[in-house]
Amino acid sequence: FNKLLFAAHRCLQWFLLHVVSSPVVASDMVTRAQRQYFNPDVLFQFRDIEKPVQSHLKNVYSLLSVGLIVATIGATLYTLSPAVQSWAFSLMLLSTVTSIGSLMHIYMTEHSRENLQNRIISFLLFTFSTGLGLGPLVHFASNFNPSTIPAAFLGTALIFVSFTIASLITRKRYFIYLGGILSTTLGVMLTFGLMNIFLRSEALFHVELYLGFAVFCLFIVYDTQMIVFKRQNGEDDFVKHAIDLFVDVVEVFRHLLIILNSKRERNERRE
Repeated sequence: FNKLLFAAHRCLQWFLLHVVSSPVVASDMVTRAQRQYFNPDVLFQFRDIEKPVQSHLKNVYSLLSVGLIVATIGATLYTLSPAVQSWAFSLMLLSTVTSIGSLMHIYMTEHSRENLQNRIISFLLFTFSTGLGLGPLVHFASNFNPSTIPAAFLGTALIFVSFTIASLITRKRYFIYLGGILSTTLGVMLTFGLMNIFLRSEALFHVELYLGFAVFCLFIVYDTQMIVFKRQNGEDDFVKHAIDLFVDVVEVFRHLLIILNSKRERNERRE
């Protein structure tokens, strides 16, 4: 039942992030920018990143860094505290409710100076609850193969930095047209994950695992280019943009950690 709860948690988070918060239901400013998403001229914009965009990216990455630290605290709290682990089910349920509530607050409130403090608090609640949700996986890895945790952390950092730099230095924005493909693939992956809760197929598990890893690596590039594009078209909501990248980083880490531990398990079976 815990696996079903974790899967539902992931489904609700991704639905809110990639469907409810899509440009179709965003502000009028984003809607105007959406009309340009399918403009072929966008592919060949060779402008350097403007100073307002650089300032916006600084805000996004600063908030993202704080969010990752808070998520690490949440995961560490679960991993090191037996008292917290004894309330695993209740914490996962609370984490799900907190994540949904904080996301809804962020996406349903206007980005303004008056709302900024409350929206940042909601962002930190979301990151902390996400860290708690990662706690059982990190706890398992710390007992099964502790070396995979720093390996997954360094691997995620390397992937994020490399893909971010690549998406920022490239002047052809091919990846902003991958949104539909990535979202469709994400839906297929979620379907596989939910089916496998009952089928328990190892082959299907690995398909969902590696497919998810590839999808979220590409989401880093896609979301980074979309952040730049949206800011160039007037959207300066760095809290929403930080959430997009935060989810990408967390999911890359989660998939990579599972991949490393599954390889260790297969090697032990062979021996």
